[in-house]
Amino acid sequence: MKNAPWVASYGPAISNGTVAGGQPPSVFLSNGLPTPVAIDPANPSGAIIAVDQNFKSTRVQQFNLIVEREFAGNVLGAGYVGSRGDRVLQNGGAAGPDINLAPVGPGAVQGRRVLASLAPNITSVNILRSMYESSYNALQLVFQRRYHAGFSINSNYTLAHNVWTGSAPWNASVIERYDADNDVRHRLGLLVNYELPWGRTLTGAAKHFLTGWQVNALAGWQTGLPFNITNAAARANTGGADRPNLIGNPELDNPTITRFFDTNAFQAQPVNTIGDQIVSRNLLHGPSQKRLDMSLFKDVPLQGMARLQLRMEVYNVTNTPSFANPNGQLGNAAFGTITNTIGTPRQMQFAVKLLF
Repeated sequence: MKNAPWVASYGPAISNGTVAGGQPPSVFLSNGLPTPVAIDPANPSGAIIAVDQNFKSTRVQQFNLIVEREFAGNVLGAGYVGSRGDRVLQNGGAAGPDINLAPVGPGAVQGRRVLASLAPNITSVNILRSMYESSYNALQLVFQRRYHAGFSINSNYTLAHNVWTGSAPWNASVIERYDADNDVRHRLGLLVNYELPWGRTLTGAAKHFLTGWQVNALAGWQTGLPFNITNAAARANTGGADRPNLIGNPELDNPTITRFFDTNAFQAQPVNTIGDQIVSRNLLHGPSQKRLDMSLFKDVPLQGMARLQLRMEVYNVTNTPSFANPNGQLGNAAFGTITNTIGTPRQMQFAVKLLF
């Protein structure tokens, strides 16, 4: 969707009459056009967002091979699912990599930037370019018990690996291959529906109270998402971020929220250097996530085909917290600790539905 003259316009996002930050918009057509700010075209300044003149649309090839076997009303399935992407935009950075970083070394950054001789007052030049790749490979296993005698089950397991490429934050010409930000290695899902058989031979009030109940459960578990280890204060002196050296095994047998990984496995490199054992991007994965949702339905027959359905739904029944990724900034006081949760705590809701 990029066309000549290769420009991109950025401004405050407006939603429901407000801009980012919750403030009302302050620019209106009724006020007329704003007065242009005088800029010397021969000596531009500030940050620039550029678009590669060879920018091309991303291509993705998707493919799968699934084998299924049915037996006694059940279905077993196993298969491979994959995709390959090329001409991909820089993942994890909406503005693209900065091509105006200074080389690693001492001295003031601004005067050493790549484009300093051409435009000495320009800082970052983030360029949108489609030169990266993505790949996804997954094993998917499925077991289904089709609805029979009031009972059904649908379960699945996925073993996957998602990989991206992108430019290093200290040098746009260095291309890294790393675990994608949304790389989930293991995921397990389970859905169960069961119509309780109680009281079907009863009559009168006992039948109305004990029959027509249905229990539903939805459970999920997955391994954590990857996260990056960086220096809280950049050491390479390029104007961009960088990462420390890896000097040991950061994995812990029993990680906790106060010490999720071994912080002693990382060491800041000397100032004005990039390091000789630099940590790879998205080196570690965060804590796993799990959740159980349940619901209880009760159908009350009315006249004809009409019925009243009473529903109680509980999300995160066990009120189990799912923790966010830990702080990954070496030099930050919270380095290696988890201070936030994700998802919602236990929630309950009650409803009445009229079906006719």
